[in-house]
Amino acid sequence: MTGSLEDFLTNMRSISVLEIPKKKVPELSSSISCDKLFSCFFDYDSPVIIIKDEKGKFLGLLTPKNFLKLFNPVHSDLRDPFFQALYFENATADEIVDKKLPIVYDDLKLEDVAELMLKYSTNVLPRAKDRKSEVEGVILFIDILNFVKDKWLEYKEQNDGSLSCEGDILNE
Repeated sequence: MTGSLEDFLTNMRSISVLEIPKKKVPELSSSISCDKLFSCFFDYDSPVIIIKDEKGKFLGLLTPKNFLKLFNPVHSDLRDPFFQALYFENATADEIVDKKLPIVYDDLKLEDVAELMLKYSTNVLPRAKDRKSEVEGVILFIDILNFVKDKWLEYKEQNDGSLSCEGDILNE
């Protein structure tokens, strides 16, 4: 993969999602209570949980972002945080899950995934093998970044390491 930076970026844009490792994450029922969901994030140490309906069909993703309101409630009077906490305590995953995220398929290009992540302001998207398959994992921004980093290191090596930023760091 020798050539210019433009060639490198063009190559990266056209890479298939299939080349990015699929991240398996816990799957839970949409009827699980929010207090149990909160515990699951810590028990599984997962950045995201897939929520499925009673029939096992993908419903949406649940990320810690869904719980942020508990830590930083926007309220107009002192009782609002109490009622918000009470709501979450009695709510189920079905009520707070993010159902709007599009599913990423293995035949999509990295450029398409990047566009979707920017459009939906997310670092994670549900992932399925193809349009006939169920969601079986997620694709994370950090995994894409690590993949591109590995390809960049290969690219640098093929260009005799001449693309290093060593010596250009201002605070050394």
